[in-house]
Amino acid sequence: MIMNGSLTYWETLAHDSRPKVLYGTGNGADKIIDAFASYGAKIDGVFASSGFVRNRTFRDMPVLSYEGAKARFGEDMVILPAFGTALPDVMDFFKYLDSRHEVIIPEVPLYGSGIFDTPYLIKNLRELETVYNMLSDSLSREIFENVIRFRMTGKLKY
Repeated sequence: MIMNGSLTYWETLAHDSRPKVLYGTGNGADKIIDAFASYGAKIDGVFASSGFVRNRTFRDMPVLSYEGAKARFGEDMVILPAFGTALPDVMDFFKYLDSRHEVIIPEVPLYGSGIFDTPYLIKNLRELETVYNMLSDSLSREIFENVIRFRMTGKLKY
């Protein structure tokens, strides 16, 4: 059920040479920057929706537009949305970004600390497998597997 031996996106992106660019600023973006720093990795830039760009910086990085981020970092950037949403137009933009770039949606806690990374997975593997084995129908198991896949990969498709 759980992808034994797989690393989470926190570890794999820490060693990825492509530019890593946040989409959004605020508390979530701060937590993402700090989480990557704990792996010795850095975020290379940040962009915001057009109404939020203005002439400002975030964590000593200029806040760019999406077009500005593409001009600066190229098409091969990894985009990391730094906020949650259920708004259809924003979700459509996430899907558009995902069709043009690699999009990884980092999951950081709203309160407290801790992230779902490989050490967390190893520490909690037995409990996760216990919960999975308690599920009695295939739909529940599929949903649980997709939640784990999302937390490991950050991929929108899950």
